[in-house]
Amino acid sequence: MNGKSLAASTKKKVDKLQRQFKTIKKTGTIKKELEISSLKKKYRIFYDELPGLLHTIDIDGNILDCNREYAETFGYSKEELIGKSVFTFVAEEGRQAFHDSFEAWKKTGRVKNKPVWFKKKNGTKFLGLVSANNLYDENGKMIGSNTLIKDITEIHDARSELEESQKELQVQVKQLERTNHRLLEAEQKYKNLYDKTPTLLRTITTEGVLTDCNESYARALGYTKEEALGMSVYDHTAERSVEDMKNNLEQWKKTHETLPAEIWLKRKNGSIFPTMLSGTSLYDEHGKLIGRTLALTDMTEIYEARTKLEVHEKHLQQQLSQVQKSNDLLTVAEKRYRILYEKTPVLLRTITTEGILTDCNESYARALGYTKEEAIGMSIYDHTATRSIDDMKNNLEQWKESHQVLHKEIWMKRKDGSIFPSLLSGASIYDEHGNVIGRTVALTDMTEIYDTRKKLEEKEARIREQYEELKKIDTSKEEFTSMISHELKTPLTPIMGWCQALRSPKILGQLNPKQAQALNAIETNAIKLKELVGDMLDAQKLDMKKMKFDHKDVDVTEMMYYLAENLRSTMDPKHIEFVNSTSEKLTLKSDKSRLEQVLNNIILNAVDFVPANTGKIEISAENKNGKVLFTVKDNGMGIPKDKQGRLFTQFYQLDTSATRKHGGSGLGLSICKGIVNALGGEIWVESDAGTGASFYFTIPK
Repeated sequence: MNGKSLAASTKKKVDKLQRQFKTIKKTGTIKKELEISSLKKKYRIFYDELPGLLHTIDIDGNILDCNREYAETFGYSKEELIGKSVFTFVAEEGRQAFHDSFEAWKKTGRVKNKPVWFKKKNGTKFLGLVSANNLYDENGKMIGSNTLIKDITEIHDARSELEESQKELQVQVKQLERTNHRLLEAEQKYKNLYDKTPTLLRTITTEGVLTDCNESYARALGYTKEEALGMSVYDHTAERSVEDMKNNLEQWKKTHETLPAEIWLKRKNGSIFPTMLSGTSLYDEHGKLIGRTLALTDMTEIYEARTKLEVHEKHLQQQLSQVQKSNDLLTVAEKRYRILYEKTPVLLRTITTEGILTDCNESYARALGYTKEEAIGMSIYDHTATRSIDDMKNNLEQWKESHQVLHKEIWMKRKDGSIFPSLLSGASIYDEHGNVIGRTVALTDMTEIYDTRKKLEEKEARIREQYEELKKIDTSKEEFTSMISHELKTPLTPIMGWCQALRSPKILGQLNPKQAQALNAIETNAIKLKELVGDMLDAQKLDMKKMKFDHKDVDVTEMMYYLAENLRSTMDPKHIEFVNSTSEKLTLKSDKSRLEQVLNNIILNAVDFVPANTGKIEISAENKNGKVLFTVKDNGMGIPKDKQGRLFTQFYQLDTSATRKHGGSGLGLSICKGIVNALGGEIWVESDAGTGASFYFTIPK
């Protein structure tokens, strides 16, 4: 082959290679353009379908773009709106305020929840809450904003408080291409946030099967994470909350909204504990519902405090805000874990080992009165009240040594200087080499519990004061009873002595019948008064637990026999049938005189209430379950059921009318109960109106 042929052949090969290179370059360029076009299309759909009135303006207030809801609300087509000034659509009464807000935005770059009156094409007006998110060029210069308007006319007209703060639309558009390494790092970062947050998190399918959970969730229920995945939510739900869980799941499938609910969870060992459930839905790239991630806050401490303090049950209601899709370039995993961190109602902050904030969620920034941008980079001590600085330092140092975040009550300080109590808990964050690089801390607002505890302490102090007053009154009552009993008892001795002496003919001679009758009346009433004074003293001793007992061996059978014999004469005036049915040989160790006092009291009560001529009283004692059971039965008028509950109360009378037929001080049965209880026994009655009464009491052997 000559030189000319070789050159021609080489040229052909070079031309062929150049054509192949151009084809490859063109194909790559087309592919990139298609990817960019797809991203723009997704962003356009996201922008147009975003709920709320959204428009994009330049630095002079000219409308560059708007979403479908914005155009429909104002009554214009999108083409009519583009290029118009936003001032065109501001109502006259809101023009000055809007102008001031607009100028302030140009200087400070801040507009948040600003109320402005707007005017629609048809002339009607509505009140909108305006929030803006700034747009910057590649040099960091502000060139405009994305502005979101929320119609709050109905809330304004109803004059009710604004229940939700306007969500700030954050649209971050960054470079179109990110390396796979950057995405993996971001995914790992938010995966750590999901796994290490102290709040119990679980992700389920639409059928309630766990596809993911964090370490806190698995540990709280006593499972490993591998055991928990694949289980049904009902395996982790206590029986008392299964129906609530089913209703919550079905309602979510229909509405795609997870309403806060109190759900009792069941651990692997069968124990249960209360939680507050809240969550957010998950969708695939086609917008189809595929599951939800739930936050379950352990309510055990609050539930126990609520029960102990006997106040109305209040549930800690935590709602996760509707999650808006963030940049489509972020992976599904990154977006999911970022949303959980940002939108959870729990106050979350992430710090370095030196206590510098590297991240925080909206709830944290809002609770402390900062914007998120202001909070990041600050020291935790800037957010800590003076009274808790030392506790915060000790907690941080202890964590550095042990890598464990112990629960601690810390007083937080807001931007305006006000403070509030919180309960701190958290989890450490590690890098890929296992080195601690920071921690994520959850701070639970304890204001309500702290205020309740303070009120309880004040109430306890008042109760102690009242108790001391009652003790003084009780002491005065006891002193008064002792004095009255002594003063009444003192003159009775000479009265009764003179009654005995006056019966002797040597004193006044032989008494005539009227004199004898009067003397008997004096003596009888003196005896009754003496018994009444004795009852008062016994009642006082029992109240003060000062009554003395002489425990000795008691022959119960013999005691019942002599008791029946001694009381037969008492039955004769009314011709009452009196029966002792004790048949077995019984003994016990107790105070015989006090037992006889109880039996005498019950029997003499029965004598008063049984009818004359046909009355019957039966007494007995028997062995019953290691105790002696004493019984006194009668066929008297009986005791109504509604009055039996107070029968053994001091000074209680079945008949309190001025014409009552039966006497008594109302102390007898209360003394019986006090003696029986002091001897280790129980006393009760079984009766009904018109059927007689049966009194029972037991004494341990």
